[in-house]
Amino acid sequence: MSTIYQVAEVANVSPKTAARILSGASKRSKHKDRVFAAAAKLGYVRNQQAANLRSGSSQVIGIVVPGINNPTYGQIIQAMHDACLKEGFSILLSCSFGNPDDELRALQTLQTYRADGVMLNSSELSASPQALELCQRMLDAGKPVIFSGVSEPGIPADMIGLHNEAAVAKAVRYLIAKGHRRIGFVGGRRETEAMKQRHAGYVKALAEAGLEVPGDFSLFSDGSLPSVSKQVTRVMLQYPPAERPTAFVSGNDLLAIAAMRAIHQLSLKIPEQVAIVGFDDIDLAEILTPALTTLRQPQEQMALDCTKLMIERIRSKDVSSPQKLMYEPELVIRDSA
Repeated sequence: MSTIYQVAEVANVSPKTAARILSGASKRSKHKDRVFAAAAKLGYVRNQQAANLRSGSSQVIGIVVPGINNPTYGQIIQAMHDACLKEGFSILLSCSFGNPDDELRALQTLQTYRADGVMLNSSELSASPQALELCQRMLDAGKPVIFSGVSEPGIPADMIGLHNEAAVAKAVRYLIAKGHRRIGFVGGRRETEAMKQRHAGYVKALAEAGLEVPGDFSLFSDGSLPSVSKQVTRVMLQYPPAERPTAFVSGNDLLAIAAMRAIHQLSLKIPEQVAIVGFDDIDLAEILTPALTTLRQPQEQMALDCTKLMIERIRSKDVSSPQKLMYEPELVIRDSA
């Protein structure tokens, strides 16, 4: 394997000059073309870990999300990746799978790779004490941590999130204005923070309108789409037509799509007999038949703001005065409600 000294010798420059050019720190050097040509000729590969140790910076931002099976996370990750790339940073992605042990391992891996900062999405579980302790150590070392979804009490970190409760309440009020009085809620795992907040918005809007609905109109499951469809089918068959739900608000678009499948299999028409509202506005929502009415997350703006804040903190080495960035989802009205 070739070394920086060999590259410098072939390019007829000092090792220090060759290293600066290959690291991007000397972009206007008159020796730039010679150094890159020598590196290509010798097959030189820069030792990034060694460079990180010397500079104290990895130019890497770590991202921990529950999983990538939900398109929402993919869209946010892509937006953050693009924003980081423009600023000369890379991302290192890891998944917690809604498991505290996996979340801790993900954070430890990012620490091992000396990530300059971490964005931790904890909307689907509360971070474990061990994970929070590790986040605090990062902050103590001057490395920014941004919690996405919920803030963690006692940890002075930045937070980025949605007004989940207000958003779902807005969707329920829209359905009430359309004449619906028996409205159900389709959720995933009951214990997740995002689902708690979204269900609270559903309950709040019904209470404000003086509407009482059976408790089993609130459907929770393990989040798998077949189980969601079974839950919707069960509640629709449990009640006679005059008493069953005429609309459902869903905790995310995938849950809404599973509900739509159940309604179609019951030979009921959407939205004439049952209206469906989702949450997220994934790409698929617009091309479904019928197209899905949903609450749109401003994903690109959130990703840009999160990345900007992260990089500002990395460059300034200032993690004090944590910020809370909150966003209001937009109700996008299509054909399903």
